Amino acid sequence: MEKITTKELKSWVSALGSGEYKQCSGSLEHIDQDEEVSYCCIGALNRTLNVGKAVSSDELNLNESAKNSEIYNVIRLKLGRDNMSNLIVMNDRGKSFERIADEIEMIPQECEEK
Repeated sequence: MEKITTKELKSWVSALGSGEYKQCSGSLEHIDQDEEVSYCCIGALNRTLNVGKAVSSDELNLNESAKNSEIYNVIRLKLGRDNMSNLIVMNDRGKSFERIADEIEMIPQECEEK
């Protein structure tokens, strides 16, 4: 699996700043009682890169079972475990998408140019 590219990082940062994604914590996606969808920063990445569609509540909630899901593993391999964990913690501790985007821009440029 290839690391995330600079182009993909820029698309993700742009998506987080677009206002298109309402933020939630604790899950990739959350649908409220009004059927409005919100995303954590990793859920927004999943949608931006079209990694896959979550097929179970375990995948959506990023709980222990999700660690065996295709979505989780693809994103972890693209970002690296430490980057992914850091961004999840930031999101779930209430950091704004703007602040998370700043952090994403600091991900080491070990990624390939494409």
